[in-house]
Amino acid sequence: MEMEQTIRALERKGYKVTVCSAAEEAVRYLQGQLHGWTIGFGGSQTLTELDLRHALAEDNTVYVPDFPAEGETFDSTARDASGANIFLLSANAISDEGDIINIDGTGNRLAGSLYGHNKVIYIVGRNKFGGTLEEAVRRARNVAGPKNALRLHCKTPCAMAVVKELETKFREKHHAKGQIDQLEWQRFLEKLDTSDLNTHCYDCRSPQRICGSLLIHMKKPHGMDAEVVIIDKDIGF
Repeated sequence: MEMEQTIRALERKGYKVTVCSAAEEAVRYLQGQLHGWTIGFGGSQTLTELDLRHALAEDNTVYVPDFPAEGETFDSTARDASGANIFLLSANAISDEGDIINIDGTGNRLAGSLYGHNKVIYIVGRNKFGGTLEEAVRRARNVAGPKNALRLHCKTPCAMAVVKELETKFREKHHAKGQIDQLEWQRFLEKLDTSDLNTHCYDCRSPQRICGSLLIHMKKPHGMDAEVVIIDKDIGF
């Protein structure tokens, strides 16, 4: 299905849709829309790659659990994010029919997309779109899930099956001998296609499993102002 049809499907489901041709355009758009708010972030490589935590902090108070302020923790920052005026996140996948799929381990990102904010904004690269609902769920479980487990250095089967091989490729590419830079590692993972990733969900019992809950928004929740900002580039997991 063409993107225009998916955009119309999202609009029928109640979402405002904004399309940006590049990452920089999306950042400028969000900066222009958000002034003087408290803004909570859900964990997202897309938001990290856009550096929104810095771009939006110029005129707002931001709570980013993946990057807690000094003296704060992931949990304390996630609680602050849950009470923010605006909640930002991405999506693990969006089907042709506009179903938005996300998988979470802690649940703060899923909870933030359901209730309690003045507005929820999804920022989503074109690589997250396409397929039936079943195919979108498959992408969330077998592409986004393992990449996020690798990002977080989890000892889960999906990550452990390939982490040594991928770290070797990373070091060869970046001529890195010491400690791997975290943001460069995430950008490296971001660019891996399915064949390069070469792993999948094992439906494991690992205590570090991050795909504990799956949420499908089949339409915009009642009473919520929600927007999907589409970036017409590949970005995020």
